[in-house]
Amino acid sequence: MLLRLESLMPHAEKINPRISRREVGWHLEHSLKIICSIGKALVNSKPEDYSSKFNIAKYYVFGARAYLEAGVAHQNHSTINKR
Repeated sequence: MLLRLESLMPHAEKINPRISRREVGWHLEHSLKIICSIGKALVNSKPEDYSSKFNIAKYYVFGARAYLEAGVAHQNHSTINKR
């Protein structure tokens, strides 16, 4: 994944308005912020605090997320690049 992101660096200034209003570099930075925040969450998490419980309602709610159209979901404010 990181090698793929690195290979896109030469295209950092390009913009395709049909896909996004932001340049490729913005998306690369956003992806790296997400990767870093996931890493921090993993380091700070305690596996003993979590237990697996099957919940049919949760299964349907989270299963329905797979059908969301592109552009419908919102991102966490801590990962937004405010350029």
